[in-house]
Amino acid sequence: MTRTQRDSQVSSDLKVLTIEYMRKLVEIPRFVHMRNLINFDGVWVKCRRTFHPAAGTKTRSYYLVEKFVVICDTSEWENMYPNLYGQDGWCWDPNEDE
Repeated sequence: MTRTQRDSQVSSDLKVLTIEYMRKLVEIPRFVHMRNLINFDGVWVKCRRTFHPAAGTKTRSYYLVEKFVVICDTSEWENMYPNLYGQDGWCWDPNEDE
């Protein structure tokens, strides 16, 4: 992505959607094909996952996502603020220790 695209509200909204999707995968575990976990802006979402060979085939590998981490700088978190940290937002402070 270009810097302009990366700083756009559309990019922030897509990141919010991806974070919510990842949160649901951890909350309600289910098999997922890793190609569906798109990191459209480099590797900014990292996840711990468990491979399940019984669910996979020779061409596709399926995993359960156990945990994920979002790697964003302060300005990116601020751009996502209206959707993540607004009224009734669910997101935590990215600088807070677990």
